[in-house]
Amino acid sequence: MLLSLTRRVRRLLPLIGLAAAALAVAAIVVLLLSDGADARPRAVIADQLNLTAPDQLFVDKATSMLEGAGYRVDYVPYEGVDVDFYRNLTSHHYEVILLRTHAGLRPVQDGAGTVDAHLFTSEPYSETAYTREQVAGSLKAAGYNRASVARGELFFAIPVAFVRDSMKGNFGGAAVVLMGCDVFRSENLAEAFVERGAGAVVGWDELVTAEHTDAATLAWLRHYLDDDMSAQDAAAAARTDVGPDPSTGAHLLSYPSSNQLH
Repeated sequence: MLLSLTRRVRRLLPLIGLAAAALAVAAIVVLLLSDGADARPRAVIADQLNLTAPDQLFVDKATSMLEGAGYRVDYVPYEGVDVDFYRNLTSHHYEVILLRTHAGLRPVQDGAGTVDAHLFTSEPYSETAYTREQVAGSLKAAGYNRASVARGELFFAIPVAFVRDSMKGNFGGAAVVLMGCDVFRSENLAEAFVERGAGAVVGWDELVTAEHTDAATLAWLRHYLDDDMSAQDAAAAARTDVGPDPSTGAHLLSYPSSNQLH
């Protein structure tokens, strides 16, 4: 196409002059290059787990698979996975979102013993930050375990209410993989992402090791990208490939899905 357009400009040389023709060709080149870059679908790997369970091989493989499928891939390291990262996540128009982050459980005050998952940020908790959202319950404090809580090593965490009330925009049908523990202990967090416009959410129903979630996510990517499966079918196929986590028994599930465990 560029060659054809250049030839058209050359035929106009007697009319527009050599200098004008050079400017026209340059404009065409810039336009084509910018259009090509903008046309690529986008994906993100948010690697909050990098601090406690780094896996560069996973990052490299996932990036290679996505780039091989034509995606422009953003990598967000541990320190970048803060509250505002989640708040503005929809603004980048990602089509594939891999949240390699810790997750935990919090009781819901409903009298039924319900627990909801929350996603960790890398941002240290402060009582004086985001006060309105803390009062509204849209941000929580969380620690990796009881010992870290006892030491006061707390971080801001993203509960269901943050996805519903504090995130901006719409996910536009993106496939979201929540790689942390217990995100499907109830479906409330996944449901909130779908209400925010995610096409499907993939995640775990129990505690999961970093090694197993990395292996399963690569299997999911292979089926989703190479086999052109839906996010839900890719989750079911990846579950068959890798099985439950041998250490915890966690299974990879999806929402919404007709292929859940029975």
